[in-house]
Amino acid sequence: MLIVTDDATNSPYDFIKDLPQIYVSIFQFAPLDHASVALESDDTLFAQTSGNMQAKLVLINGFVQPNIQQNPGQWYRWRMQHTATSTILMASLPGCQIMLLALDGIWLTTPRMVTQLVFQQPSRADVAIMCPAGGPYQLIDSTAPNTPIATVSMVSIKETGPTVLDIGQWNLQRQDYLQDTTNLPASAIANTPFTISITGTETRSMNGVQFSGATRDKALHIMKPNTIEEWTLDVEQHPLHVHVQPFQLQSDAPNGFYKKGDWLDTYVGNGQMVVRSRIPNVYGVVVLHCHVSVHADQGLTGIMWVDGTPKPVKKNSSSIMFMAHVSAVVTIIVSIILMAL
Repeated sequence: MLIVTDDATNSPYDFIKDLPQIYVSIFQFAPLDHASVALESDDTLFAQTSGNMQAKLVLINGFVQPNIQQNPGQWYRWRMQHTATSTILMASLPGCQIMLLALDGIWLTTPRMVTQLVFQQPSRADVAIMCPAGGPYQLIDSTAPNTPIATVSMVSIKETGPTVLDIGQWNLQRQDYLQDTTNLPASAIANTPFTISITGTETRSMNGVQFSGATRDKALHIMKPNTIEEWTLDVEQHPLHVHVQPFQLQSDAPNGFYKKGDWLDTYVGNGQMVVRSRIPNVYGVVVLHCHVSVHADQGLTGIMWVDGTPKPVKKNSSSIMFMAHVSAVVTIIVSIILMAL
């Protein structure tokens, strides 16, 4: 898990600074599928052919159904990530309150209360959670269905959280590339209409084209730097992940979880979703692909291209000197060995 240190320049610091942090890394995979692939690959390590193999296994911080501890009636910040080979996760915590703070590492404009968290494969979420006295409470995976994946116990621990959250302290500092795009007129949009289409569960192409290279002539779409792009996502069966720049939803999603104004880097949903993205002055490839790895490997990958200003890569003189020393040492060692023969 990559942890970004919060400070007043990149977060609603006054709101989150007093929230004790709990790291929740969820790893979901299918042992039966792994065994099948191993058998096809002549791999003996994972090719288990007997025993009680599960169709689905969920680990949290490396454990099966771990116990997470909090003080009752106090708010804690859970920094959550979900990694999966092919399956989404819908998590709920009945009896407790959940306030959604961030999605895919990007703070919400305003936090909101939710009863369920939706994790694509993979994705992230930051939440504030408070459970009253009593319990224990079960973190439930409703896609299983309704399978407990962790227990939250009310105990007395050293890390104390606030009993009340003050939304008035949510003073968010947005970087330029995350400034709101939802209320901009059509004249502010740089591009002609562009749709990213992946239809059908068996599809292994994007806009009818399989991946064939990462050069400008292979791009599905050409973009100009320092502009605002608008795309229509038609991705009902495959989670679309876009590199480099996040995109902002221009309406609420059909699943009721994602809302207008949310910034994401991965999305899947019924119907079409219009999104906007601020394109910086970069040059070259923007990769987009299905976030189910095997589908991306089978061709469900594409690129967009930004005609920005190429920037030369600066050589690190200390690294060059280090490699020169390494080369010299290797040469001396080889010479000594040859002389000894």
